[in-house]
Amino acid sequence: MIELQDIRRDYGNFSLSADLQIHEHELLTLFGESGSGKTTVLRLIAGFETPDSGRILVDGHDITRLPPERREIGYVFQDYTLFPHLNVGQNIAYGLRVQKVPGTERTKRVRELLALTELDGFEDRSVSTLSGGEQQRVALARALAPSPKALLLDEPFSAIDTERRGSLRRHLLHIQRATGIPTVFVTHSRTEALYLSDRLIIMKDGAVVESGSPRDVYERPDSLYAARFTGSVNTFTCEQLLRLPQSWLDATPPDKTDGAHEAPVAVLRPEKLSFSGAAPAGTPGGCLEGTILHVGYFGSYCLYVVETEAGELDVQEEPGGTVGQAVQLCCPDGAIHLLA
Repeated sequence: MIELQDIRRDYGNFSLSADLQIHEHELLTLFGESGSGKTTVLRLIAGFETPDSGRILVDGHDITRLPPERREIGYVFQDYTLFPHLNVGQNIAYGLRVQKVPGTERTKRVRELLALTELDGFEDRSVSTLSGGEQQRVALARALAPSPKALLLDEPFSAIDTERRGSLRRHLLHIQRATGIPTVFVTHSRTEALYLSDRLIIMKDGAVVESGSPRDVYERPDSLYAARFTGSVNTFTCEQLLRLPQSWLDATPPDKTDGAHEAPVAVLRPEKLSFSGAAPAGTPGGCLEGTILHVGYFGSYCLYVVETEAGELDVQEEPGGTVGQAVQLCCPDGAIHLLA
């Protein structure tokens, strides 16, 4: 387990504050905008940065002042940093050579990792001949070769084209599950964050603003920032909530006389709404009348903008609706989530 205890790092115009744990076998994702502090957390764990205060522990041992080479932590950089003068096998074996692992053991370990990363037969290839996805897998194998206590991945798919990212995400998940190594994954991709994570941490301005399972953060966010950063949402003020079927709410709304009734207090994902006749199981009888203002076509679904008495709502539904069409909007019980 990795622990960051009351960590602070001050750069003058930016300060990081972190207090978190990465558990055994866990894939933890740090998710947030550029400049939110995600990579700084990785660099502190790896030893490339030193905190101004606080402690970093790995399996109960304080490593705060240890140099990177003594921390036994694997790091995959955004640009992979493969050695161009070494072939694939030599790149993977680099850390083992530094550890002075005997040649026969190095060869065995390299072959194990080539099989694990589905690079059998690539051992003698020049890294310059590899695709971006293949280079990413070599970098991952090199980080895993010395059997590190943890693995840190700094936006490893950022240089990969969109079509290949899906297979690489699945591959990374397979490797992490097979090795069981605690892993910290940094990304600003919502798809990667939701798909890969056992636990998701959203960062903003050097601080953690939300933490939980991907499903909890997506469906029951505490803050409007987390709700919007993880996907599209309809937002509601107290005044708007009064115009909706009350069975749609997951709790009693706050009193609109509290002085903050003009700010959003609740959120609803567009995919939770449906048109009458295509309502999901468990949908209550209360529906909302509306008129389609706009249709955005996305292949397997459309994103409709529907005008209602509670305001304009985004609705993710099957293709077929047309502008000007009158619709009845249905929603499962408790789908509207009140923000903390």
